[in-house]
Amino acid sequence: MSTVFSFFKRRIWGLTALAACACFVWFCFYAFSLTRVEKRTLQTNFYYLVSSSTHLEASTHQAVLSGGAGYLLSHGGQEYVAFAVYFNEDDGLAAQRSLTERRTESVLLQKSVSTLYFKTPREKSLADLYVSALKTGYACMELLNGEIARLEKGATQESSKRVLLELERVTAFLSQTYEREFPSFSAICAGVSNDLEILLADTVYANDLRYLLCEWSLEYINLCNGFAL
Repeated sequence: MSTVFSFFKRRIWGLTALAACACFVWFCFYAFSLTRVEKRTLQTNFYYLVSSSTHLEASTHQAVLSGGAGYLLSHGGQEYVAFAVYFNEDDGLAAQRSLTERRTESVLLQKSVSTLYFKTPREKSLADLYVSALKTGYACMELLNGEIARLEKGATQESSKRVLLELERVTAFLSQTYEREFPSFSAICAGVSNDLEILLADTVYANDLRYLLCEWSLEYINLCNGFAL
């Protein structure tokens, strides 16, 4: 019995040593591969103003009634209903204070993109193109955000639709431009262009634009996360 036990003990020690060796080799290979990764900084932050309530259906109804997006998003394993997304923290905090004055409890959630890592030869060769596309996409989102603010301050439907029509054309152009080299970005732009076309067929409301911006920004973040380590 002791001989059998000793045999299995040696086998277990052998397998453990082999696994440790394999892990060490993998770690060395991974560390070496990181030295060959090309990285670019793309420091962008998004601030989502969301309801504190866990009752999603009621929160969605409340958000839409107050002119918010009513967009369902996930963060840290929790589901939230978003009123809006902002591009700087001060704007988000100001909106949060406004909700507090109306006795609506909310939380400001931050989602960020800091660095893009290009690992494959193809990604490295197209790194400049990817970064340029993403920066252009971000600028387009800022334009939509500005138009939401302008519409709320009393911009006419005619003037707002002129701006949004131009944005619809730009996103359609971006979709065509990057269809081959950056298809995931192209698909996002095509979706935004299509959504804008639908919204422009009727009266344009700020809450509908907020919903579109929430969706667009989250798709943008998910796309950037595809270039994480």
